[in-house]
Amino acid sequence: MNFRHYWATLDYIPEDKSIFWYFLWGILLGGSLVYAIFTFNFLFAVVIIIGFIFVFHPDFRKLKSIRVELTDEYIKIDDNEFKLNDYYTFSIYKINERNFLELYPKSFFKKEIHLPLPEDLVEQVREDLKKIMPESKEGPSLLTFIFRNLWH
Repeated sequence: MNFRHYWATLDYIPEDKSIFWYFLWGILLGGSLVYAIFTFNFLFAVVIIIGFIFVFHPDFRKLKSIRVELTDEYIKIDDNEFKLNDYYTFSIYKINERNFLELYPKSFFKKEIHLPLPEDLVEQVREDLKKIMPESKEGPSLLTFIFRNLWH
C-alpha cells in the first residue's frame, strides 16, 4: 500500500495574448477613462488606470516551479506538508489539455489542494489514491472551471 510519487510542474502555463485581446481591452478601458474624465469621476478614473496596469503589464506574475511529493501519508508541496487523512476524497480532471489533482478537505477550515498533474502520472496517482480515499467523479467545481477557463 505504500507509494511515493515526485513531480515538478509550473504553477501556470504562460500564454501570449493576441493583438486583438490588447486592442479590445484598450478600447474598453480607454473609452471608460474618457467617460470618467468627462463626468469628473475621479475614483472611476483611478480604477480604470489600475485596470490598464493589470491588462498591459507584461510580467505581473512570475512563473514558478512547484515541487510535489505524494505518499500514502502526506502530500508535500514545496516546503508545505499536508496529511492525507485530513482529506476525504480526490478528483483528477482535465481543463485545457492540462490535468489537475484536487483534494477535498474534511474540515471547512482546511484548504482544498489544486495541483497540475503530469499526463504520465495520472493513472498511477489515481490508482494509488483510490487505496486510501474514494475518487469523486464530479470533476472541478463550477468556480474552478470558470476561473481556469477565464485566464487561459
